Amino acid sequence: MSVETQPVTRRSHTLFFELTQREERGNWFRIEDLPGSRIGRPALKRALMPYIDNVMAQLLGTMPACDQTFLEWEQQYLTFDFFIRNSRYALEIKYRYIIYCIEDGLRNNNEEYIFKIRRQCCAVDKDIFSIVERIKFKEPAAEPVALSDSNSRLPPDEYKKIIYKLYDLYKAQAEPFKTSEISDRFGIDLHIISRYGRCYVSELAVLLLDEDVSDDLAYFEWNRTVTTFKYSLQNTARAKEIGEKKVILAIDYLSRNKREVTYSEITTLVSLDHRLVKRVVAQWEKRTDTKLVKKDAWKTISLDELIATLDPVLHTIPLTFLDSPATGKPMTNAQIRMIYEIKQPGLRNTAFFIMTTCYSNRRNDITFFYYMPRFLNATGLDDIDQFDCDTFFKAYHQGDLIPEDNIGQRARIIQTYFRLLVKQGDYFSKLNTDQREKFAPFALPRVSDDLFWKKSTLHRAVSQEQKNKRKSKTAVLHQKFYFLRDFVERRKLQINRLHQEIQKAFERFEKSGKKTPLVFEYTESVVMENRGEQAYTHRFKVWDAKLLRQAHEHVAEARTYRYHDANPHHTIHDSDVKFTTYEGSYDKHNQPVEGLWFAELITLAAFTGTPSAEITDRYGVSKTSFQGPITTPYGYTASRWQYLLSKDLGLIFIPVEILMVDAMLAHSVVQIMSKTGARAHEFLQIRLVPEHLYRINLAENKECILFNAVPKGRLKEEPFYIDNKCMESLYEWWGYQRSRAQAFPVIKAAACLGPKLKPASYLWQNDEKHFTQKDINGALSVMLHGLSLKTPDGQSIKVTSHLLRHSFATEMRTLNTPLDVLALLMKQKDVKVTEYYARHTPSQLVELQQQIFTQRHDFSKQHIRTKADITQQLTEAVGKVGALIPVTGGCCTIANACPAKFACIGCAGNAPDPARRGDVLVYRDAWVKMAELAGQQNLPAEKRKAHEIIGSCDDMLEEMDLIEQVDTIRRNLQSSS
Repeated sequence: MSVETQPVTRRSHTLFFELTQREERGNWFRIEDLPGSRIGRPALKRALMPYIDNVMAQLLGTMPACDQTFLEWEQQYLTFDFFIRNSRYALEIKYRYIIYCIEDGLRNNNEEYIFKIRRQCCAVDKDIFSIVERIKFKEPAAEPVALSDSNSRLPPDEYKKIIYKLYDLYKAQAEPFKTSEISDRFGIDLHIISRYGRCYVSELAVLLLDEDVSDDLAYFEWNRTVTTFKYSLQNTARAKEIGEKKVILAIDYLSRNKREVTYSEITTLVSLDHRLVKRVVAQWEKRTDTKLVKKDAWKTISLDELIATLDPVLHTIPLTFLDSPATGKPMTNAQIRMIYEIKQPGLRNTAFFIMTTCYSNRRNDITFFYYMPRFLNATGLDDIDQFDCDTFFKAYHQGDLIPEDNIGQRARIIQTYFRLLVKQGDYFSKLNTDQREKFAPFALPRVSDDLFWKKSTLHRAVSQEQKNKRKSKTAVLHQKFYFLRDFVERRKLQINRLHQEIQKAFERFEKSGKKTPLVFEYTESVVMENRGEQAYTHRFKVWDAKLLRQAHEHVAEARTYRYHDANPHHTIHDSDVKFTTYEGSYDKHNQPVEGLWFAELITLAAFTGTPSAEITDRYGVSKTSFQGPITTPYGYTASRWQYLLSKDLGLIFIPVEILMVDAMLAHSVVQIMSKTGARAHEFLQIRLVPEHLYRINLAENKECILFNAVPKGRLKEEPFYIDNKCMESLYEWWGYQRSRAQAFPVIKAAACLGPKLKPASYLWQNDEKHFTQKDINGALSVMLHGLSLKTPDGQSIKVTSHLLRHSFATEMRTLNTPLDVLALLMKQKDVKVTEYYARHTPSQLVELQQQIFTQRHDFSKQHIRTKADITQQLTEAVGKVGALIPVTGGCCTIANACPAKFACIGCAGNAPDPARRGDVLVYRDAWVKMAELAGQQNLPAEKRKAHEIIGSCDDMLEEMDLIEQVDTIRRNLQSSS
């Protein structure tokens, strides 16, 4: 496949272009060597599988007939061998490669094919030569002629010969077929084919079961025959036995080739029902006393395995843990695994040397060496000894090389490279001359053009861009600073109410006899977007396991409950377990409405640990962003059962325990972090003991509540001041956990809190597991679901604990808190960092600048009319047609057509009447509400119009005041005279 033969639009696609380049070069590669690995292995695999499927289709659809076509076929097969061996066509393509190798060797009288076959499979020479002899004397299979009308009626024996000959033909062609295809192709009645074909397949099944399959070549042929007749064999009486033998032979094949015998490998090879595979594997384990290898997501590699692949010089490196355990920190599993996976020996040695001497387990360091093979491949190099750092990093810096990496990724890679160079230099400075010469070949190569890198502003630009993005998000969140507290509290109260109603329903259900599901409902007031309230009725049902089974069993797939009954610990056997399903919400007119904001999350499986892909597509965030601290209140089997019930019956199960945990955690987080600016790691240290959570008395009979925690970068605990509202949220969580029989034992602190914290009775734990920052952000995602927050450029904002900290700093600066005081509150040593946190947002800068827009000397009141002006205006209007008509706030003095189109407020022809002040006030209040609504809906033009009318109302009210003042003065003068 050539690049020139592809459309321009496809060539421009980076991944497609990379695959075509590798196919042309013919070098073996893995999925990790491809660009775009940062998006994740599963996502990358999905993106490239269409290309791989096309490659396998070409390999299966091409029969090399000459040397050139065979070399092209072989290159394509060996290039994509990593992907082919993990596909369902692995055995067929591998067997074809062996056949084509033999045919090519016979054509050229070259016995090199024997070595290729030995390298590709475990087979003895006798079997190889047996295939060679068969290929030498192979005769082309003659295709039977289609039956005509004249010979459509033949004796049974003749029909049998024809059908057997047809089946032999398909067996030789090794292409899977269906009986209907034979009927259409050769014009034979389908019933005749089925009658005699059934005999052929039954005899074939006996032969397949009796055949001795002891090596790879025999297994390839056996599997090829089974695949060819897979549609016919599944209808024979021996289908189950053939399937079992297929699994056993697959296990033997993996064992012979020293590959891990894992469930996934077996399933890929046999393509059979997983229940059959599981049963046969269990029998095999019992018979051979061997356990199936449980393949981890990442294979654990020991340090000894890694060292065996390195240069002997690196087996002992001075001043490291390899020299003495007390000298340095040992490597982590992630570092060892990453280095072991590097295929280039020189780069593997360098990576091991650097990671051993730098004593760093930074994620960026591992990422740097993980992607170095990709960099070598992009420049067409075999190993790091040919690597030109200056040329590569300059091109990478400018984006000319590997352009799919964005500016942030490039900045991190380059920054990591220079930091590792510094670490490397520090280590070499501690060695003597002989040691430096000994280990110099394994050092990371240095750049020579220091001037270029001193002038580079790449990292500074990336850092500034990230700060600007964070500030734009903070600006939006700051505008909703106090609203968030109210929003989360209202949702917490809604879930509290739901929990209480469900508990009451459970008690009534226990007394009802449990013969039918219990229907219950309750009504609550829901605050709408326009701040009005609407009464909604929420309807639910309470079930137990027995009732759910009765409703589901008649529509469930066959044998579903046979497997459930085999497990005595399954939830369906527990009569005390109760479930709640959501039946819908209705307004006061009994019309369906979207009443529960979390119903969408339930239908998208956001609480199950494996959310629907629709979450990512609909909201543009990762699936894990919607996962709260608890994945499910039940075990895996019960969750699977609930999934089947939801799919088959359309039930929506309410995970009230998950919702309660998320609600209370998110409520406390918003309350405490928005009032203290505490970090997530400081919030998680709260303990309900007098030494860490207590009250202190202040002057003037005042008191304050505080909790102690070790801030970031400190070794001692420091106080964080909270109010009664925060304390109530903590106590509410404690009370809820105690009501669920959850204790607060001494547990090990979460890994994110670092080694400086000892095990303690932390408040924020569940099932003796400490919460993490990810749990906090997950709970916030759940509780703020549906609240649309976007930056001015349209980017969605995910509220996190760190953004709450930024908003706290911004709000405190708005309240004129001095920077040094704010630094003390936020537990920051450097005031410059505090200054960045509390820097004015763009909206604040605009508001400050708008103060200069205000006219300090008001000349605008010149348009306010005096009583004499209004009296003259009324006198002139007397006698004119259409004048002196009552309007809002006064009388109209304009004759004939209205020039203001009946916008009486603000019209110069409206003579105000103090007696009608109430009309103006009502009109003004209406437009004040319109201005608020326009602001909520982000309608600046409507908001501006509303403010103009409000200003006109104020002017008219001021004119009325002047008239009343003049009348008052006149009355006072008359009374005094």
